[in-house]
Amino acid sequence: MQIFLDAMFRAKRKAHGYGEQRNFSLPHISEIDEEIAKERSAAKSERNNNRAERKNERKNEKNARDDKRNEHKSEKGGTQGRAKRRAQRMSAEKIVKM
Repeated sequence: MQIFLDAMFRAKRKAHGYGEQRNFSLPHISEIDEEIAKERSAAKSERNNNRAERKNERKNEKNARDDKRNEHKSEKGGTQGRAKRRAQRMSAEKIVKM
């Protein structure tokens, strides 16, 4: 509706510029629909670009967290170190129970 009123105002202003008083022409409905479609597609593509940027940011943050976690695991010895510690703890518990 805003585009329709805007087009009507521009047509009226243009007519007044030529010295005409009340006669002005409106654009065809198809022209108005084309303008609306262009605006919507531009807004949609901008939204999609923003979504893609946010998705990439989240992916990069996740990769950074994973890299940091993997570095920490490698310093500790990773899962093999955890298995060794668990085996030592289990054997120590068996010795204490005896």
